Amino acid sequence: MGRKPRTKPEARAPGRAKATGKAEVTGRVKGKRKSKVKPAHSIWDGADDWAQLVADSALSTSSVSVRAPRPRGVHTLARCAQDAAARSWRRMRDEDASAWRAAWAGVPPHLQAGVRDGVFKWHADVLTAAIVRDAFIVPPHFYLPGALLPFLSSLDKLKPLHPPDYSVITSLTVTYLDKAPDIALAGTVGHMPNLEAVNLKCCSLAGKLTVKTLVQRCKKVKRINLKGTKVQEKDVVSLLDTYGQQFETFKVDGVKFTADDTFTLHPFWRVTHLCLPGDAVSPVPLDFRARAQKYGQTLAYPAPRPARPGQDLTWDRLGTVFPALTHLYLPGLYLLPDATIGVAPGTLRKLALGPGGPLVPLAPLTALVKAQPTLEKVYLGHLVPVDDAEREFAALGDALARCDMVDFRLETDPAGSRDWRCDKAMAQHAHLLYVGLGGKWAPSLKHLVIATPQAIPAALFMPATASAPALERLELASASFDDIDIFAKALRACVNLRSLDVSGTAITDEHLFGILDHCRLLSRIDLTSCRGVNVRHRRNIFKAWEESRESHDE
Repeated sequence: MGRKPRTKPEARAPGRAKATGKAEVTGRVKGKRKSKVKPAHSIWDGADDWAQLVADSALSTSSVSVRAPRPRGVHTLARCAQDAAARSWRRMRDEDASAWRAAWAGVPPHLQAGVRDGVFKWHADVLTAAIVRDAFIVPPHFYLPGALLPFLSSLDKLKPLHPPDYSVITSLTVTYLDKAPDIALAGTVGHMPNLEAVNLKCCSLAGKLTVKTLVQRCKKVKRINLKGTKVQEKDVVSLLDTYGQQFETFKVDGVKFTADDTFTLHPFWRVTHLCLPGDAVSPVPLDFRARAQKYGQTLAYPAPRPARPGQDLTWDRLGTVFPALTHLYLPGLYLLPDATIGVAPGTLRKLALGPGGPLVPLAPLTALVKAQPTLEKVYLGHLVPVDDAEREFAALGDALARCDMVDFRLETDPAGSRDWRCDKAMAQHAHLLYVGLGGKWAPSLKHLVIATPQAIPAALFMPATASAPALERLELASASFDDIDIFAKALRACVNLRSLDVSGTAITDEHLFGILDHCRLLSRIDLTSCRGVNVRHRRNIFKAWEESRESHDE
């Protein structure tokens, strides 16, 4: 059969669409064929678009560069063996579990503890309750850090973790368990009659049942940490009545003290580490914000109140109630400008008031620091002057500069204190509080955190002597500097630096390369939101530095 001859298509009027039975696509210019135009370059095409988008915007995920930490001196053979056993635990256990258990049983408990910590750090994702119970409950410690072990976050019972022999456990550390009920924690405590140290920090459901069981069953408790729990004032009274004369560490927060006789059995002679809520002397009403809004006011914190007449505990009698204090934690401190914190002179080693928190007047704080030249660790938050801001900040700075500081932290809330006096004073004079950087602090200061609304004077980081500063950890998140070049140059002298947080600053790749040329112990650098650093280098700054120096050598 022959092929049909091809026919010429029927002519159409200009602009008339061919009938196809489908709706015509709109947008075409009548009578003209749509031309193909190459689109202009945008952020969505090309090889470097995503990097450019992140670099040019405020959007950024966590960008932390890490490498293996450098050893502190020469490790002992035992330390090296612990690290090797912890890192290779999963492989050895998978190859021959019975042989691993037999070898593990022969390891002394003090060495088992080091391996356990390493396994919790490197292999937490495969750990289960059975594995932890059978291998990593190392007497005399019952150690369950909820922040490290993911399987604990969904655990509502602790019985599967109980050790076979309760009598050998003298230290209980169960922290950051949000779902562990009060009855489960009470049951765990009740099976360990020889407990001497109890740490239930941030077990948010721990409360009266746990305290009641502890008081009834455990008579040797000397150290207790109940921060972040549901413990109430009557529970505190029960603990102090039972253990008050043997306590060495006592830490609670979030408790509203309304009775005058809570601390009636004072003095508590042995307490060296104390944490109390900042409104322990004068409780703050819970509805203060609602009452302020009723009158059209916006308050972040209410005004402090004077102590009630007849109270056993007042700030000026703190040293009388707790005469042996060396570590004092007062988060959320409410203090009147004319108040006094009475602590025996020359005894405190640590004072923690921050970060953030209510406005602390400078005058009573300065008086306390002047009387405590032994201070080594100081954490401060929002500070407010009473009269002359510059003079009061300088006075506190001089008192701090006389201390052999090891750890200093000055942190305000990113959104401010909502008090113009505090925000203005901190923005102008906060640098006066850490003038000791280039002086007496240099040989001793190992950890420094600064988060204030003021631009940091870079010259303060310049060493005053030829000896290298002892600084090992520096955290300056979202900080601004009067001269970033001087700051980067000053950091080159900090050859002992191991961890650096300069997230959100104006530091650049070249600054960091210069710092790494001199600070060879650095193993962690946080570069989140650092627009001056190439986006590809933010998580690989150590590799970028090595490649840069190799290219220079060539």
